[in-house]
Amino acid sequence: METGKTFTMSRKEVPRAGLLKAALAGKISNAQGALALHLSVRQFQRLKTRFRVDGARGLLHRLRGRPSPRRLPAALRARAAALLQSAYVGLNDCHATEKLREVDGVSISRSTVRRLRRALGLPAKRRRRGRTVRTRRTPAAQQGALVQLDACLFPWLRAG
Repeated sequence: METGKTFTMSRKEVPRAGLLKAALAGKISNAQGALALHLSVRQFQRLKTRFRVDGARGLLHRLRGRPSPRRLPAALRARAAALLQSAYVGLNDCHATEKLREVDGVSISRSTVRRLRRALGLPAKRRRRGRTVRTRRTPAAQQGALVQLDACLFPWLRAG
């Protein structure tokens, strides 16, 4: 177990240490700890074992710090970034996405183009429009707007 190095925990990981210490000391049961953390008893036991072996660092998510397996390849990202800074500098995200796909054969989504543009510090083509405020108006009463027809022969349905 490493000591002296600091690490950051998420809000979800912070309360785990105290409950696991209490469970290891026998103050609470596995079921109580699992209930408090919204986990199954089996998962709480796994966490307890990892906490016993690795300490608080064992509670960190194991994929932290690793790059996403779904990330854009570095070469494709660099090519798209270069094109966004030179050839397609004045285009909006949607138009740039179409041009990248049709002209250069770089097939990436509009949201990826937007993320790339923002990471490069390029401004948006145009500011986003604010939400339009729509207030309902009460309809004005108009004569003859509703005509009620009655084909009944009985006078009890007729109005006068």
